[in-house]
Amino acid sequence: MRTFLYMFCVFPLLCFSQARTPMNFTDEDGLKQGDWKVRYDNSQVIRYTGKFKDDQPIGEFKYYYSTGVLSAIMKFNNNNAYATMYHENGRVLSIGKYTNQLRDSVWYFFNDRKELLNSEDYVEGKIHGKQFIYYPVDPNVEGIKIMEMYNYSEGIKHGIWEHYYDNGHIKAKGKYKYGSKHGEEFYYFSNGQIDLSGFYKNGNKTGLWIYYGEDGAKKKEVYYKNGKLLEGKELELYLNQVKAKKHKLKSE
Repeated sequence: MRTFLYMFCVFPLLCFSQARTPMNFTDEDGLKQGDWKVRYDNSQVIRYTGKFKDDQPIGEFKYYYSTGVLSAIMKFNNNNAYATMYHENGRVLSIGKYTNQLRDSVWYFFNDRKELLNSEDYVEGKIHGKQFIYYPVDPNVEGIKIMEMYNYSEGIKHGIWEHYYDNGHIKAKGKYKYGSKHGEEFYYFSNGQIDLSGFYKNGNKTGLWIYYGEDGAKKKEVYYKNGKLLEGKELELYLNQVKAKKHKLKSE
């Protein structure tokens, strides 16, 4: 009877121990399976913990700095991973999503004082869409204050950009064309009056640039060619060429 009771108690434990996948297990095909706990080389400090099925991460993974402080929590679901990264002081560094191991959708970035620094749209690992850079304030206390806004196309600045004063008024605006400033730009005083206006062509200042006073009156005009400020004989020659072109257009 005692033998029977002993076997009755021990048999489930034996079955459980045989069915459970050991820690850090790799199957005969070389695929990671089950629970994993990996340490830094030559150290007892944990680098990450998580679970694999057929070499693919599933569920929640935790990653750590070499100091042992939590650096990230990743929640895996098929090809997606939802990430929260941390500074070493424990505050959030960034929040976002990965698809096929590439950044995707909107990502948010914070400094180690909890202040929102910027947000960026991603497609297949590249910034694509809008990027906002914020004044460094706690959004839960003072709300969000946009400092700069850019448009991107496949990781390259392309389209309208704008800068703002901390009161929300426009400070400057212009355009990028595939990574280079291109087209007309405007800069403003905090009272809304134009401070400076001019043109860029393929990343270089070109043509007439006008400086204004805070009262709106013109203060100075300067000219550029291929990014170089024109003065003296170069300026005289340039203005004569501009006049000749205008005269030719009128006569046609």
